[in-house]
Amino acid sequence: MDFSLVKQFFHISPEGMEEPLLNLPAEDLLDPVKARNAMQLGGSLVQATGLELPSSFAGMCFFNLIATQQLFLSRYNRFLDLTLPNLTFQAESHNDHAHLGFKINRLAWKEIREDGRDSRREQVRRLLETFITDHITPAVEAIADSAAVKTELIWGQFAGQAMILKEYLLASVQDPEVQERYEQDYQLLMELSPSLFKRKRNPYIHLRPRYLDSPYKEGAKLLIRSSCCMYYCRTDGQKCYNCPRLTDQDREELRERITSAQ
Repeated sequence: MDFSLVKQFFHISPEGMEEPLLNLPAEDLLDPVKARNAMQLGGSLVQATGLELPSSFAGMCFFNLIATQQLFLSRYNRFLDLTLPNLTFQAESHNDHAHLGFKINRLAWKEIREDGRDSRREQVRRLLETFITDHITPAVEAIADSAAVKTELIWGQFAGQAMILKEYLLASVQDPEVQERYEQDYQLLMELSPSLFKRKRNPYIHLRPRYLDSPYKEGAKLLIRSSCCMYYCRTDGQKCYNCPRLTDQDREELRERITSAQ
C-alpha cells in the first residue's frame, strides 16, 4: 500500500516522522493534563499566542485519520487500524511551521468485500460509525476540553476540508473505480447520524460553499473555509485569504499584497 500521499499531506505513516519532538501514545490525548501539555508544546513550535491554534491543528489530525480511511477505502478497499491504541501522536518542527500527525504502530486492516454495492456500503458504514464513536469524537472532545475551546472550533472545519480533499483527489486520480468508491464513501460520511459526532448537524455537510478567484493562480478558484483554522493566532499571524472571518475589504487588501509579491 502506498502511503506517500497521506504521509505528505497528513503526516500519517507506519514510519512516522524523521525527527519528532513529541512521541505520545494517542490514547494519552484523552488525558486532560497530557493533552494540554501536548497542545502547549505544539503551540510553542508555531509561536501560538494561546491554545486556539494548536488545538485546531491537533483536532484536525483526527479529520486526517478519517480522510486516510477514505483514501485507502477508495484505492484498496481496506479499512486501516487507525484506532487510538495503535497510534503514536507526533510533532515535528520545520523552522517557520510544524507538522502534527501519527505514527501507525502496527500496520493492519480489514478487507472490504466487493460482493455488491449495498453490501460494501453497509460494511463501510458500520466501520465508520464505530471508528468515529469510539476514537474520533472522544479525541476531538478531549482536545477541545484541554484547551478550553468549543468543539465547534474543530468540527466546523470538517466540511470545507472534506470538499477541498474531494476536489483534489477526483482531479488527480484517473481510475474511475477509485473515483466512484470515493464519491460513494463521501456521500456516506455526509449521511451519518450527527449523534456520532455529538452534534446537531453532521460536520461533513457544507450548507453554503462559496468560491473565490485565487490570487495565487490565474483562473483558479479557492473554496472559502467552512470555519477559521485559527492560523492567525500566532505571533505576527494573519488570516488566510479564504478565511470566512475576513471582511471583503480585508480580503481585497490581502489580495493586493499577495499579487504584488508575486
